[in-house]
Amino acid sequence: MIKLPLHAVDRFSEVVLNCVSCPRTIDELAGNVASKSDRISIALVKVAEPTSEPWLTLHYDEWMCVLKGRLVLLHGSGESLEVLAGQTVFIEKGERFRPTFPDGATEYIPVCLPAFRPDRCIREEAEGAVSVRLEQLHGGRGGYQQGNVPDADASEVLYHMCLKSLWDEAKTAAAAYFPPTFDADGFTHATAIPSRLLETANHFYQESRLRGKVGTGKSSPESNKY
Repeated sequence: MIKLPLHAVDRFSEVVLNCVSCPRTIDELAGNVASKSDRISIALVKVAEPTSEPWLTLHYDEWMCVLKGRLVLLHGSGESLEVLAGQTVFIEKGERFRPTFPDGATEYIPVCLPAFRPDRCIREEAEGAVSVRLEQLHGGRGGYQQGNVPDADASEVLYHMCLKSLWDEAKTAAAAYFPPTFDADGFTHATAIPSRLLETANHFYQESRLRGKVGTGKSSPESNKY
């Protein structure tokens, strides 16, 4: 397996698939669209002609398993990594990179953990046709939808999704609360709209039932209330 930043690889499995002649197709086999599951997504991507993606930053881990052809990933300060048929590259959450397909005639399987969603894949052409189409496809899935949540009125109150024990510790210390993952991902898990915390709970706190009570904290300049 190749990992960014970069080292060697070999075959991950023997897979034989038939290529459909078209510029590019993405068939989701499991995920938010195909199986209505946010846990993991698996797709088959076929690229018929040379093309490239914009620069991407992922909020999930991704494995790209190349079945046919090759892809070249641009990353860092002018660096690139070639991934050949039979090789797998691992892109860690938070990595900024650009997938390119210099030859076309390429097939690969992307595996995303947690599952791919447009809001978890930051594309540096946010208004492009691909981004719009992805939003349309994923807008049909069940459950929480970011676009269905109203904007907040002017407010100085923030709601936090957190472990109750950590919130209580911050209150006792009269200190600002930051989640344990703040240094790694930069997210405070706070919002002025409580309903948006459903997304936070599904993304960050599914395993918290094993470690303690999860709740919503409310903070304002005047007070800290649980």
